[in-house]
Amino acid sequence: MAVRDVVQAAAGVGGGSEYVEDVFSTYLYTGNGAIQTIENGIALGDSNYGPSVDFDGTSDYLSRSSDMTGNTDSKTFTFSCWLYKKSDLSYSIYNNRNASGYGFQVFASSSTKITIYATNASGTAVLNMQNSTSEMSLYTWTHILISMDLRNASNRSVYINDVDKTSSFSFSAYSNDNIDFTQGDHFVASRLATDAKFDGRLSNVFLDYTYRDLSVTNNRRLFITADGQPATGLASLSPILYMPLDGSTASVGTNSGTGGDFTVNGSPTVLTQGGPYTEAGYGQGGLVWIKIRETNGGEESHRLYDTVRGAGNSLVTNSTAGTQTQGNSLGAFNSNGFYLNGLYLGTNGNGYDYASWTFRKAPKFFDVVTWTGSSATQNIAHNLGSVPGCIIIKGTSNASSWIVNHRQLRGGILSYKNFLVLNQSTPEGGDSLFANTAPTDTEFTLAGGKTETNAQGYTYVAYLFAHDAGGFGDDGEQNVISCGSYTGTGVVGNEVTLGFEPQWVMIKSATASANWYLFDNMRGINTGSNDNVLWADDSRAEFSSNRLAVSATGFTLTNASNTNTSGHTYIYIAIRRPMKTPESG
Repeated sequence: MAVRDVVQAAAGVGGGSEYVEDVFSTYLYTGNGAIQTIENGIALGDSNYGPSVDFDGTSDYLSRSSDMTGNTDSKTFTFSCWLYKKSDLSYSIYNNRNASGYGFQVFASSSTKITIYATNASGTAVLNMQNSTSEMSLYTWTHILISMDLRNASNRSVYINDVDKTSSFSFSAYSNDNIDFTQGDHFVASRLATDAKFDGRLSNVFLDYTYRDLSVTNNRRLFITADGQPATGLASLSPILYMPLDGSTASVGTNSGTGGDFTVNGSPTVLTQGGPYTEAGYGQGGLVWIKIRETNGGEESHRLYDTVRGAGNSLVTNSTAGTQTQGNSLGAFNSNGFYLNGLYLGTNGNGYDYASWTFRKAPKFFDVVTWTGSSATQNIAHNLGSVPGCIIIKGTSNASSWIVNHRQLRGGILSYKNFLVLNQSTPEGGDSLFANTAPTDTEFTLAGGKTETNAQGYTYVAYLFAHDAGGFGDDGEQNVISCGSYTGTGVVGNEVTLGFEPQWVMIKSATASANWYLFDNMRGINTGSNDNVLWADDSRAEFSSNRLAVSATGFTLTNASNTNTSGHTYIYIAIRRPMKTPESG
């Protein structure tokens, strides 16, 4: 099976059975006030796709305690690798310097710079080079391609991500002498056995003793494709060192070059996703909903980012404001999650705790659609593949309330005539926003000229949630999302049957003023004790309240008020817990 097929099968993309963990994730994280990648396994975008090997920065590295087979000293070399740094410290990518400093070393230096230091057999520096400007970003794949001929200062070039960066490097040593490549110890992802372990990912580490003019495009295409991905066939160049680090070899330490294999130290992790590749059409798109769990001094709102409107563009559930753009918030949607682009208190304040919920677009689970408003009735097409159980609509270019249409409003009879407001605690009301037409499995219909949903010239987004539509599990018949209702009893123990155990539940009273309650199993839905609650219509921090207990078939109300007041009707959206059958103990 090809690498692409392995990755897609692992993510539930491109055919085969799909499971709830392929399309939904609750991921809790602590902000770092800088850059970080949230890897929740959800295929939102096409980047950070494919395999690589992750090194933990502590105990993981590859080593040889003897020289590589057939190794020789040389005045020429080409070095290539792909790296993904997780912290801004100096790490060795490849090293064959001894304890006295003799030999050759490639560093991923601090301040995201690149350093190469090399000596001759007597320990005299013959090459010492470092770029004066940062050329790498944390949590982003970078391709380094360097070719040198120490006999001629004109024959040297450095390309970063296929761009000539030679002029950004300073050379404090560049001598017409052999580099001592033949030290007895060799390391990948470490300087020595005792220090400077690489913290991040590596792929396609290559070294040979050929000089190549990298200004010639075909020479670069040996290592990086025109669309910026690792090239294939590097082993055919007969290098002394070629570590694919993509799971295609018998061991992480397999050297597909001529110099012999390396010993694996620690437990480097082979990743099927999170590599230096992109795959058009792999990412399915979707929604990321982020909420800080504590008070941070001004940005406590719920922030929603979707792949249709683009990274950095958020909507706030407890506000009527249209799209807000923050360049240092959610920066990209990846093949296995999303990327936070810096310090923004709403998504990544240093030391603060956050909850994120990711909904991937998938038939019979979730969809995102956008449109431009009109003064006339509009039919809005969708790809949910089933009649929506709930539709949440927000104006993105105008100040307007969030409109929530749910299949169980008006007691489930002509439910499209009533709506709730996500940014308010008010009970359901009616205004024929849906043009007195029930949604179907391919479209929903909006009345014209309505500020909240379809006003001339304004833009809108809708998030669509399926209801008991099947489509998941080993047999493709299992439900993973339910949009239902129940009647409050005022008595602890009111049971709601879903047919599955939920991991995420949102509840709102349809008939009385009450907040929108958000629960998930990662923050804690507890039996007989307090749950950790957030309100979708309010920016307040997480608080504890005894509300729900989950079971294999649904959930039970453990409180008599707000979520279980006698005679009140409540609507909910519930998403199933992870459902894949374990492949090992």
